[in-house]
Amino acid sequence: MDIFTSVLVSVITSSVVVGLMVFVVKKYVGEAIAYEFKRRGEDEALMRQREIKRTEELFKSQLGIFPEIAEVTYRLKVILTDEKKMVYAYEWNQELMPLCGHMTEMLFRYRLYLPDALFDKLHDLKRLGQDAMVIADVCSRGDNPFETERFAQEMARIALNAERVERLYAEVIAGLKAIAGDI
Repeated sequence: MDIFTSVLVSVITSSVVVGLMVFVVKKYVGEAIAYEFKRRGEDEALMRQREIKRTEELFKSQLGIFPEIAEVTYRLKVILTDEKKMVYAYEWNQELMPLCGHMTEMLFRYRLYLPDALFDKLHDLKRLGQDAMVIADVCSRGDNPFETERFAQEMARIALNAERVERLYAEVIAGLKAIAGDI
């Protein structure tokens, strides 16, 4: 065999071997890449499903608190706006104290779900209720629970707060509706 034939056989053999190796490596790497993409796609789909479930749970939790917040704020508004007509402190609605306590607990419990602006409005409303509660409590104590002069002075302050209570209530309800509409 001459040198030319030997080189030709070597070149052809090398080409066939390299071609086979490229084919095998390409097939193996292609399958490995396809498998990795499939695995990552499944992982991402699973993560999306978990995120959707978490969002649904948060949605249910958040919407579930809105009726309670609306009810308590409405009851507080009614007491604080209607009771300003009372002549004596002892006539104030006895529900005011437990209602303020319930409002405080709601603010602690639902803080995570409430935007800052809405939380601040609810907190202001609760504070106005507590102020009225303290005034009624202080004015109905002592030697004369029928002391109308002192109570009348305090009622002037409460009457000014009644307008603020009405405004805060309207803003709270509008805030709850805005959140429910965004979700």
